Amino acid sequence: MSDKLDRELRRRMKTRSRFTTLLVLYFCAALILPNCILANTEHYGWWSVEALILMPLGFYMMWSVALRRSGVMIWLAFPFIFFCAFQIVLLYLFGNSIVATDMFTNVLTTNPGEAGELLSNIYPSVLFVCALYVPLLWLAAREIAHRRYISRTTRLTTGLTGAALFALGTLALWPAYRASDTRHVLRDEVFPVNVIYNVGLCASEFRKTSRFERTSADFTYAAERTAEAPGREIYVYIIGEASRAMNWQLYGYERPTTPRLAELDDVVLFRDVLTQSNTTHKSVPLILSSVDTHEHEELYRRRGLPALFNEAGFETWFLSNQAPQGAMIDHLAHDARHVEYLGAPRFDEQLLDSMKRIVASCTAPKLLFILHCYGSHFSYHQRYPRRFARYLPDDDVAISEQNIERIRNAYD
Repeated sequence: MSDKLDRELRRRMKTRSRFTTLLVLYFCAALILPNCILANTEHYGWWSVEALILMPLGFYMMWSVALRRSGVMIWLAFPFIFFCAFQIVLLYLFGNSIVATDMFTNVLTTNPGEAGELLSNIYPSVLFVCALYVPLLWLAAREIAHRRYISRTTRLTTGLTGAALFALGTLALWPAYRASDTRHVLRDEVFPVNVIYNVGLCASEFRKTSRFERTSADFTYAAERTAEAPGREIYVYIIGEASRAMNWQLYGYERPTTPRLAELDDVVLFRDVLTQSNTTHKSVPLILSSVDTHEHEELYRRRGLPALFNEAGFETWFLSNQAPQGAMIDHLAHDARHVEYLGAPRFDEQLLDSMKRIVASCTAPKLLFILHCYGSHFSYHQRYPRRFARYLPDDDVAISEQNIERIRNAYD
C-alpha cells in the first residue's frame, strides 16, 4: 500500500512541472513583443501605450492559466501567435503600422510564386519569428504529451496578476479615449484587437466578392456607339500595376526609363493623377470600373469596363501576366468575352505577342484589349529578359536599406 502511494506521489510531482511555469512566462513575453515594438513605432499617446501593453499582457496571462494544462492553452492561442508573427514581419518590411485589412486580403489573393519571392527576400524577419514561436509551440506540445500541468498556487497568482493588469489597461482606455481624435482607441490602437477587427473586415469583403455575380446581375450601362470611325478600331488599355510615376522619365526621373515614349510627340501626359489605393486587390478593380473610393460599396453592384465595351459592340479581351487571384479582379476580368492568363516566364512583352496574334486572327472590326502587367512586381530582376538589364548590379537581395541601390536598379 505504501509503495503504491509513493508511486502516485512521484507521478503527481512529475506532472506538476515547474517548467510549465517558465513556459507560461515564455508565452506571455513572446506574444507581448509586437505590442512593445508598436509602442515605439506608432504615434500613440501615453495612455494609449498603457492600454496597448497592459490589456493584452493581462489577457495573455489569464489565457495561459485558464486550464491547468497550459500547453493546451498555448496551442489554443495559435491564432494570436500567427497574428504576432505576421505583425513582426510586417514591421520589418514597412517599419510601422498594424496588419491592415488590405494586407490580409493580399495574403489570401497573392499567388504562391509571388509570395514565395517576397518571403525569400525578407528572410531575417521570417527566421526571427520562426526562432521565437516554433520552439514555443514545440515545448507546449511536449508539455501536452507528458500530461504536465501548472500548480494551483502559480495558476492562481498568474491569473490574478493578469486580471489586475487587464483592469489597469482597461482603465487607461478612458483618458486615451478623451485624448484621441478618432475615438476608437480599442479598435484602432490596441493589438491584437485592431488586427482581429481587420480580419472581420477582410471576411466581409470576401463575402461581398463571392456574391458579385448576383448583386451585379441586373446592372447595365445602356451603352451605345453613336460615332463611327473609318476602318478598324483597336483600343489598348494597359494596367501597369505597381509602376510608379516617380520612376518614369516622362515625369522628370533622371534615368531614361521611358525612352521610346519620350520620343513621341502625341503623348498626352496626365500630371494631376493619384492612385485610389496602394494595394492590387483594391486599385485594379477601381481601374476596371466606374467606381471611386468614395463609393466602394458600388463596386459590388456594377459591371466593369469590359461589360461597357461589350454593350457598345466591341470584341473584348483581357490578357493578364498574373495568375488568377480569386478576387474582384477576376470577376471584372471575366466580363470580357475572352480572358487569357499567360504562363511563365511572365515577361510583359508576352502580352504584346499575344495581342498581335489575336489582332491577326480576329476579324472583328472593333477590339478592346486590357493588358494586366506584372513587370513592376517584386522580385524585379525576374520580370525582364537579361537583355533589358540596363542598370547593374540588379541581382536578388534581401529587402533592406543597405540594398536600396540594387533594388532600384532592378525596378528601373
